[in-house]
Amino acid sequence: MAEYDNFIKNEIRGFGEDWRVHNGAEVQKFIERLLADFKTKIEAHGGNKVGCIEQYPGEDGMIFIRVFADDACKEAWEADPTANAKLLLGQLSFKVSDAGGDEYTLATRITRLPVSPAVKGSANELTFSYNSYYGGDPTNLDTENGTATVSVNGTEIAALGLTLRPGNDYTLDLGPYLNAEQNSVTLTVANAHGKRRTFNISVQTVELSIGFGGSFDETALRGADWELPVTCNGVEAQVHL
Repeated sequence: MAEYDNFIKNEIRGFGEDWRVHNGAEVQKFIERLLADFKTKIEAHGGNKVGCIEQYPGEDGMIFIRVFADDACKEAWEADPTANAKLLLGQLSFKVSDAGGDEYTLATRITRLPVSPAVKGSANELTFSYNSYYGGDPTNLDTENGTATVSVNGTEIAALGLTLRPGNDYTLDLGPYLNAEQNSVTLTVANAHGKRRTFNISVQTVELSIGFGGSFDETALRGADWELPVTCNGVEAQVHL
């Protein structure tokens, strides 16, 4: 595009430079050189490795450089970042984008969470908004559609898959697919340009049944006060007669 014709394609030599005038490829090369230099310094201690540095990609062009004591700590943190948070000794983050390419922003959020706890088999709706737009102008809508996929307890539910048009809200009924006592729901929203966001939601479901007690005789005639035995199973409930 014409507005990117003047971007510098020279090597980036340090943090003091204005990276905004360099293209994305040169920014990536600089970060790779930085990583290589870090690794050389920490691995050259008596010929033994005394640390572990890894590069991780993030959303929207973010790159994370994370430092661990050794490979075992890195692998343990990757398996469970929350439980092993203290194994992450340090972190640097950079935003890298190709200045010569189109930049689309994915904007999505949940506007109504499903009810929890909920009665098993009842309707239980999740609502979210979706937008994808060019640059920093939310009104410059993406001309391509996005997608939404839903998994419940690790299984993708094809019937809940959606094609998304920018600038709209969408509602999904999770009720028929919540079969466990504690359900793990994953909603993944993506645009057509590689941007995606994942929401993890926990929904508890309970079963509720109600009926007359086994000793109740529906055919008996009653001319005075009498008792109506009611049985209720599942959760605490209020019965209206």
